[in-house]
Amino acid sequence: MPITVHGMTDDNIPIIKVGGDITEEFELSDTSAYDDDLLAFSDGTVLHIALADSGAWQISPLVTGAGTVEIHSAPDGHDDATPHLPAGPAWVVHGIGWAKS
Repeated sequence: MPITVHGMTDDNIPIIKVGGDITEEFELSDTSAYDDDLLAFSDGTVLHIALADSGAWQISPLVTGAGTVEIHSAPDGHDDATPHLPAGPAWVVHGIGWAKS
């Protein structure tokens, strides 16, 4: 089953929801303190996830690993993502910062 990623609000708390072979919910970081909320997947894919001032969820790939990433933008401005991981996901990590050379 493919992995899906989308944002939602549960009791006024912004949540990043991962569904599919791995199911998890991560609370969005305090955006006044951090610029990035990131999801990293076992194939090397890294997604940037933000909640815009307009209330729309924005998802964009920072790194595409061994698979591919599809971003689906809805008319209301919300993005959903489907990372296609060739070997299936072994893990996903939520974080706030990253660096690359």
